[in-house]
Amino acid sequence: MKKMKQFIATLLLLTFVLTSAVGCGSANSTVKTTNNAGNSKNEKNSDISSDLKTIRLGVLSASSLAWFAQIGDEQGIYKKHGLNVVTSEFAAGIDSVDQLVSGQLDVGFVADFAGINRIGATSDKTDLRFFSSFSKSGAWTLYVNPDEIKTLSDLKGKGVIVSLGTFIEYLNGRTFEKAGITKDDVELLPIEAPTDVIALAKSGAASAFWTTGETAKKLADDYGWVPFATQADIGVNTNTMYMANNDYITNNNDTIKSFIEANDEIFEYVKNNKDEAVKFIASKNNAEESYISLSIDSATYSTTLDKEVYDGLDEVNAWCFKNGFYKNKFNLADFINTDALAEIDPNKASWK
Repeated sequence: MKKMKQFIATLLLLTFVLTSAVGCGSANSTVKTTNNAGNSKNEKNSDISSDLKTIRLGVLSASSLAWFAQIGDEQGIYKKHGLNVVTSEFAAGIDSVDQLVSGQLDVGFVADFAGINRIGATSDKTDLRFFSSFSKSGAWTLYVNPDEIKTLSDLKGKGVIVSLGTFIEYLNGRTFEKAGITKDDVELLPIEAPTDVIALAKSGAASAFWTTGETAKKLADDYGWVPFATQADIGVNTNTMYMANNDYITNNNDTIKSFIEANDEIFEYVKNNKDEAVKFIASKNNAEESYISLSIDSATYSTTLDKEVYDGLDEVNAWCFKNGFYKNKFNLADFINTDALAEIDPNKASWK
């Protein structure tokens, strides 16, 4: 039965990856690139000023990262801070890190696990550094097939979907600990794109997946899956972090400062003008206002790297090393550069 499930899962994954490559792209592809300069609320179609500093920014598709960047453009916040922000959308944070490493981006985003795991695997040579948080969230939910899963221990022997290298892998690991099992006790089903999740649910090969948003809704509406556990149930919060290469941060300190300050202003705008922001985002992205509102409310937003954020990152670091994600221990402090953050407000960079 296990080999048959694996065969079905592999066949479906190949089919969906091949058929969706043009329309949706894979988890490793850029979805869309937008040049935001000169496209603010009051200066549509104006020329890009030579005085603006360009930042090539990676954001997560259909998320607050992408939406808040749109707000920064529409409200002229980036331009106010002297920035021309060129955004590229990705299906997963680790993809933006790949682009950082290859020099295609200046600033990327990543969930804590994915960033820590990448550093751990390349700690002897990487130039990557965390320089600020973007958000903290516990909004993801474990959805399960209720015919298969009644308790966490029922995951044993079942198909569990995983997106390798992303924080879903971390959520799975912590879930297995809570259930008293290991990853070897389940049938891990790697995915490349969101469509793969639906294929695996439809085939019956999968019984559980950590998800949120539209994928969660589709699993519930079309396949009868139900929410089973929250991040709070397994004691996990997720910090979404901004990363850049240390060389870029060092040589563009003022630009990083302006970017952080622009983020702070965007956060304040959304907080004080929630209804207006939701209407704009929903209209621009052809999405339901209720979905946008709930998504925004599912996290707290701040540019900081204080002791709480640092400890959260280091907890993930310790867990990853303990569970064999990388062989060599590394000192997290060596992969943080908060010089720009500290110049804005030392309390924002109080991790030391």
